[in-house]
Amino acid sequence: MVAVIYMILATAMFFWQDTYFLVGGIELSLKNPCALGILFLALLNFIVTARPGRTIVLARHTMVQMLPCLLPLFFSSVIWVVSVVEGAAITNGVSMIVSQLLAVCVAVATLYLFGGRGAWYCLGAMCLANSLLVIGVMVQGGILAFLQEFYTLLITFSAENGPLVQQLEINDLTFAFGPFLLYVLLNGKEVRHPLLWLLVSSFLFLAGLKRIAIPAVGLGFITAVIVRLLPEKASRQTALCIGVGMMAASFLYIVAIRGGLFHYIEEHLGINTMGRVAMFTNMERYYDISITYMGRGTGFERFVDWASGVEYKIPQRTLMPIHNDFLRMYLNIGFVGYWLWLWSYLMLRPLMERYDSIVVTEKTAFKTAIEGIKCYYLMQVNRLEITCLPRLIVNSFLSLKICLLERPDVVISTGVLATIPLCILCKVFGKRLIYIESFAKVTSPTRTGNLLYRFADRFYVQWPELLEGYPDAVYRGGIY
Repeated sequence: MVAVIYMILATAMFFWQDTYFLVGGIELSLKNPCALGILFLALLNFIVTARPGRTIVLARHTMVQMLPCLLPLFFSSVIWVVSVVEGAAITNGVSMIVSQLLAVCVAVATLYLFGGRGAWYCLGAMCLANSLLVIGVMVQGGILAFLQEFYTLLITFSAENGPLVQQLEINDLTFAFGPFLLYVLLNGKEVRHPLLWLLVSSFLFLAGLKRIAIPAVGLGFITAVIVRLLPEKASRQTALCIGVGMMAASFLYIVAIRGGLFHYIEEHLGINTMGRVAMFTNMERYYDISITYMGRGTGFERFVDWASGVEYKIPQRTLMPIHNDFLRMYLNIGFVGYWLWLWSYLMLRPLMERYDSIVVTEKTAFKTAIEGIKCYYLMQVNRLEITCLPRLIVNSFLSLKICLLERPDVVISTGVLATIPLCILCKVFGKRLIYIESFAKVTSPTRTGNLLYRFADRFYVQWPELLEGYPDAVYRGGIY
């Protein structure tokens, strides 16, 4: 039932994304009520069947995804205050950022509801919505006319297109099929009927073909395959290097545009840039390539008709869009804001995922597992039982296996007796050991703490009174 409700709401959200209504003089998309419905559905599901493990993992990634939206809000707020802009500009900019944050929340809600299958539910809803758009275009102009325009679009590589295909080209949903096409190509084994998904995604991607999207998908696929073939640490280092390279390339691209790149492409190479020469020429007086360039604030692009250069006092949603997110962000949030935004967009995720973590704990009647994090179990040890020593011996072999398989760089222990062999082995292998004394011990040390104090590279206590027993320990208040 949850899946059916979600599919209805998500399909409607994608279908109505470019349909707007007025509230207090402000244009709002019809997708927003559908998005709020998905959030409410996830909230109800959380109340009924709470999944703490999934919640913890998603909360971490939610902040990573929201930061590229929050940074423009911060810089735009400074710009609006310093420039003393009118309320219409602030309302317009904030509404655009709120819409982006809402999209992040919907993605998180989808993953909370369905886990890894959420990506396929989302793709299914996108396919349904775009199929309805394609059917509407076919009904309007005829199936044969649409197929003829589609054929012309493909053989001319988007150089020629008719009015029917143009209706699909201006739909931003077309671009979204590019990343999903990559996802299907790279993760087809995770879903039934991968060939069907591949064919449907490819058709809907090509139905609104944009030339720049083809090399983007191709380059993305080649890069992903190469990174996957590398060892884990090397792949992460490569991803970081690619991110740094993309940051530099994006800024050089903005500099090249300012220097007349599209003039050269159109005049010397004879390529039709679809009005970009006039657009970028009209933009030149609004920004500078300088570290002191502060920006115009999020949403400024809606106040200028970039095709003609005409300015408006009220934001115009239907104006010619800036077909370049890098230049648009630079225009809006300036030199410093742009680089920080790029860092949050391209670099923060691989940096946050730089360190793998695993959990090692005692095997009890309760399952200790966090979704997305590998968990190992040791035998439970009680020093008052006769089986204490045999269990520690068994745990020594289990710990050795963990060390050889995972090769941890750092072991963090919270004092469980069963983990003593693992902690000692970590020092044998020359790794770092961090020990956190139990919060329950206020004045007297634990036996495990007394033993591992001499081995630990960093020893934390959670009460200042324990510093008398552990003089070289570190007190930073309560930790857990």
